[in-house]
Amino acid sequence: MPAGIRIRHSDVKLYPRGPEAVAPPASPQMFAHDGDGTFTLSGVQTGDYVITAGVFVESPSEPNANATSPPGFLSATARISVDGRDVTNLVLAPQPGTTVTGRVVLEGITPATDLLSTLRVGLTAAIPSGEVAVSPGPVPVDGSGRFAIAGVPAGRYRVEIAWGTAAGAAPSRGWSMKSAMVDGRDAADVPVEIGANSPDVVVTLSNRATEIAGTVLTSTGDPLSDYRVIVFTTDRSQWVAQSRRVVGLQAAADGSFRSSSLPPGEYFITAVIDVEIGQWFDPAFLQALAEAGPQRITLGEGEKRNQILRVKAP
Repeated sequence: MPAGIRIRHSDVKLYPRGPEAVAPPASPQMFAHDGDGTFTLSGVQTGDYVITAGVFVESPSEPNANATSPPGFLSATARISVDGRDVTNLVLAPQPGTTVTGRVVLEGITPATDLLSTLRVGLTAAIPSGEVAVSPGPVPVDGSGRFAIAGVPAGRYRVEIAWGTAAGAAPSRGWSMKSAMVDGRDAADVPVEIGANSPDVVVTLSNRATEIAGTVLTSTGDPLSDYRVIVFTTDRSQWVAQSRRVVGLQAAADGSFRSSSLPPGEYFITAVIDVEIGQWFDPAFLQALAEAGPQRITLGEGEKRNQILRVKAP
């Protein structure tokens, strides 16, 4: 731990690593005791794990209980293997990351003056399957649209937004992220490298959302409710986990479906049955759908589109 600082809160967790790792106990979180940074977790099964530490700290000059500025954030990760014997004297050395700064631009029909008061901007690490990364949570935006995310470890990230305050979630009121530009690349779609000299992030919000709605029908016009509608971008480079350009929509009892979260662009759309939750983010699954001849559509900014999908019922 860097000298001259105190722990305000620490969050240490254990995650299984790799597809064949044995899951840890139901509550994998471990808590530091008495501010000294020690932690213990019992009942860990044999397997390979990643242990992470996220530590919120304060300088000695800050009031311990009433600091108004957000605490700093330090992080550390380590790989461990458990073979049935106790793992002791494990040392994690959290280090500060870089501070990512940026601003929010409102691009809408009737911008809401108080919209920024409930907006949070955050970063999501892009990591290989089976690995774990630590990063600070979403941060608030000030009245001028500026934000600063401190303690970000070097790596590749996507920019995400959330709506809420300390009291809980808040409505978006029809606003969504149009883009998050970092050095000419849209980090809302494709992870970008974040390091010590990263430029400002420019997050643009718009209330001119697209909408795709429709009905899944049999060839004779009967509605189908057991199908899921997959809408996915034609740009294969964006077939990544949690892509905002890929959605899976469960048809309602009358066969209807609706989404107002997709950015403008070109998409494939199809209806499938017996698909697992989240499977639509798998590039191999999307490739198979693309090769099966789905319908192709274009969504313009603010466009409302109705689409009828006819399928042969099994």
